[in-house]
Amino acid sequence: MSLPCSIEKCKQSSDVFCNTCKKNLCREHLKEHDDWLNSEVNHLVEEMKSVSNRYMTIDRNKLINDFRQKLDKWRDDSYKKIDLIYEEKRKELEQDWTKRVAKPRKGIDLMQSKLNGLIRKKKATHEDISQSTTAIRYIDQKIKDIEQKGIQMNIPTLFIDNNLTYIKESKIEETDEFQLLSSYRSIDCSAQSGVAFAANNENLLIYENDYLNLLNRDLVPIQQIQWRYGHIYDMSCYSIDSTRKMVVLYML
Repeated sequence: MSLPCSIEKCKQSSDVFCNTCKKNLCREHLKEHDDWLNSEVNHLVEEMKSVSNRYMTIDRNKLINDFRQKLDKWRDDSYKKIDLIYEEKRKELEQDWTKRVAKPRKGIDLMQSKLNGLIRKKKATHEDISQSTTAIRYIDQKIKDIEQKGIQMNIPTLFIDNNLTYIKESKIEETDEFQLLSSYRSIDCSAQSGVAFAANNENLLIYENDYLNLLNRDLVPIQQIQWRYGHIYDMSCYSIDSTRKMVVLYML
C-alpha cells in the first residue's frame, strides 16, 4: 500500500519518493515540486545575468585612473625630495670647491707679491731663490693634485624597492560551492542522442539507449531494465523499493 502524500492537507496517495527532499509526493505535487525547482533555476539564470551585467559595467578607466593619480603623486613627491637633496649637495660641492682652490690661489698671490718685491729691490739672495723655488713647486703640485684627483664624492646608486608600492588584492573567502572539483570517477555513455539521469546519496539512475541503468555510489551496475515507453529527455525524481526490483520515476 502506497504512503500518503507528504504535502500538508493533500489526501492523495504518493506516487514517488523524492530522495533529495525525503518526501513522498503524489504526481500533482511532484510536478509542482519540479516546477518550483525549474523556477529556481530560472531565477538563478536571471541573477547570473545581473551579476554579469554589473561586471560589464565596471568603469575600468576610472579605477585605473584613480590609482594612476596616486602613483603620479608618489612619483612627483619622490622627484621633489630628490631635487631637494640634489640642491643641498650641489651647494656643498661648490663650497668645497671654493675652499680647495682658495689655498693655491692664496699661495700664488703671495709668491707673485714676493717675486715683484725682489725685482724692485734687486737684492735677491740664494736663500730667496731657494725658498721661492720650493714654494712654487709646492703650489704647482697642489694644482696637479686638484687636476688629477678632482673632488672625491661618494654617490651611491639610488635603490628603490619595487615592492615599495604594490596593489592590494582583496581577500575573498572561497567556498566549496565556488570551486570546480576534479572528477571522482567516470563512465562511458555511447548514446548520441544524449542521456537522462537522476541521483541521490546512494544510487545513480541513467537512461541510455532505451534502458534504465541503476548504479551504486562506486558506479558499479546494480540493475538494468529495458524501457519501452518512449524516449526520456529528463528525470527529476525516482524511488527504489526495498527489494530493488522496481524503479519508479518521474520524467519529462
